[in-house]
Amino acid sequence: MSGVLDQASKTRTERIPGGLSGTHVSAARVVETIKRTEQLPVVFSMASDIARRIPSLDSQGRRNHEAEARAIYRFVERAIRYTDHPLYANAVFIEPQFIIDRWEREGLPVAADCISQTMLVAVLARNMGIPARARVIGESPRDFYHIHPELFINGEWKAADVTAATATDRKIREAAQLGFRPGAGLEVIYDID
Repeated sequence: MSGVLDQASKTRTERIPGGLSGTHVSAARVVETIKRTEQLPVVFSMASDIARRIPSLDSQGRRNHEAEARAIYRFVERAIRYTDHPLYANAVFIEPQFIIDRWEREGLPVAADCISQTMLVAVLARNMGIPARARVIGESPRDFYHIHPELFINGEWKAADVTAATATDRKIREAAQLGFRPGAGLEVIYDID
């Protein structure tokens, strides 16, 4: 397995094994990247900017994690233009700090896939005190094809699948929002400690 870092785009591409073992490798990289980058100053600053615009308590006097999660979802929709990963790589990792940096410098989205969306949602949520985990879905152990974050809000896990907002299926696009959870034949959940 070799990794390549493209210095111009701050993208790391990797060829990973197929099937369930490759899924575990990719998910482990996602979790490691989230844990390594979540406390970076640029990530903390963006989370603070997003949270600053939201009332701190909801109507029941609880921390307003639902509104914070919706604001994160909207930010990631703007900061990442969803695109499938290139044909030469089956895992593309654009780290959250580079996506945030480009957004802050140029106001332009980064072309990225579900891996980068998952990492960005998770680091911002965790900065706001919202637990996050990654859900990988597929149709069989040899056919995992998607990852998205889930956030623990008001006692339940809610999907934050930003990719759904750009789906080719109109029904999925229309259903896309915080809480929309794509169906799958098989799923694996990866906790982020």
